[in-house]
Amino acid sequence: MLSLTKPPDDDPEILNPLGLQAMNKGDLVGAKAYLERAYRRSPSSPQLAQDYCRVLVKLNEFAVVKSVAQPLAAAGRYEFYQLLGQASQALNEPAEAVGYYKEYLNRMGTSIDVLNAIGDCYVLLSDPVNALVAWEKSLELSPNQENIKQKVKALKANR
Repeated sequence: MLSLTKPPDDDPEILNPLGLQAMNKGDLVGAKAYLERAYRRSPSSPQLAQDYCRVLVKLNEFAVVKSVAQPLAAAGRYEFYQLLGQASQALNEPAEAVGYYKEYLNRMGTSIDVLNAIGDCYVLLSDPVNALVAWEKSLELSPNQENIKQKVKALKANR
């Protein structure tokens, strides 16, 4: 007879699924507790860091998102550039956000959400020309975005 031992209760294999379950049930505080513990046990794990960042975004803890995502992005985990852009944008650092978003696009390929966020950042930077470039590219890829069409129309009307 074969018997397998269960991992300890503080093992990321236990903590991370518990955190995801709590997040799915809407318990963001409980989710953060589990996901943070899992991440702290293995901070170089992209999956644990990404799950932890997801709950941090929902809790608007954007400075912590940056501290978690930066080392992984620097280590070549390019998917973290979108999280860094999102966190920088939320922290009212639009120029930094554009840099992260552009790095994401260069490394990971086109994303409508990222293009739209770049447009929003350029508006905050008082750069309507580049905002239009980003939003028009987004509309080429997905023309049924009414909110982006309205933003483009408004920018063109103010020229």
